[in-house]
Amino acid sequence: MYKLTESGVQRLSDMACIPFAEGNTDWQEYKKWEADGGVPEPIDTKPLSSCLSGLKQDVNTYIVSRYDMGTQASFQAMYSIETTPAEIKTTLLSVWAWVQSVLREYYTKRAEISASKAPHLVTWDFSQFDVTDPRVALDSFIV
Repeated sequence: MYKLTESGVQRLSDMACIPFAEGNTDWQEYKKWEADGGVPEPIDTKPLSSCLSGLKQDVNTYIVSRYDMGTQASFQAMYSIETTPAEIKTTLLSVWAWVQSVLREYYTKRAEISASKAPHLVTWDFSQFDVTDPRVALDSFIV
């Protein structure tokens, strides 16, 4: 099986990218497969706006799955109250640093998608930040 891409085809058995090149033996093998009745999967054509929307939804889902909106608001409120103990504010700084790293990745991928001629081929994985999540629980501050 093969799938059409912007610059050729992708062989799905090993995910090899095969360019449109008559001298390429993989291309010749593909053309024979096609001549024998093979039909490649169509090219992905998600529009730019759909790719950007998917990225935004994924980053929001990822952050909220760790710290729901209520917890985020509570953390912000605790941090802004001047009588909040310094050790709590220091702990909250680790949450802010984590959110910043996730958002830095979001904006990097957003720029990559926007600049790409094939935005549907840009991938992301916010789960890479699981290991750096400080896992601060709201109930640990409320005693």
